[in-house]
Amino acid sequence: ERRDVTLATYDVSSAVYLARGAEVNPNRPVFIGDVFRDAPIPGVQADGMVVVVAHPCSFRLGADLAGQLLVAAVTDAPKQGRGMWKRGLYDRAPLPDLDGDGLWVAHLDLLGRATTADLLATQRVAVRRACRRQAAALACG
Repeated sequence: ERRDVTLATYDVSSAVYLARGAEVNPNRPVFIGDVFRDAPIPGVQADGMVVVVAHPCSFRLGADLAGQLLVAAVTDAPKQGRGMWKRGLYDRAPLPDLDGDGLWVAHLDLLGRATTADLLATQRVAVRRACRRQAAALACG
């Protein structure tokens, strides 16, 4: 039996993010989905954009952050139609209009542990919105 893949998406790309660019509060605690610019991932990239993919409970030590955070490399990519995501591309997560018009993707196969100090020394480009299910699942107990 064949099942169609249905990917829920936002109607407008701005709904994906809580904040981008100058809207990002630099004092906001680091959270899953935050995107940073010019961050190295040892063994993956010398610099470039990254997105935090670790669950917050895994990188919080009380009020402090762990020394390293699990991140994925982010690059710009050609626009993909919605149908393309049904046929594959499971190794990436779309980040539409992340840094201006266009498509950026988080490469879920290009992961590594970035040094927290390196991340905090760079610019946070965007804060991604969690869907309600994600928000409930991310509640650290």
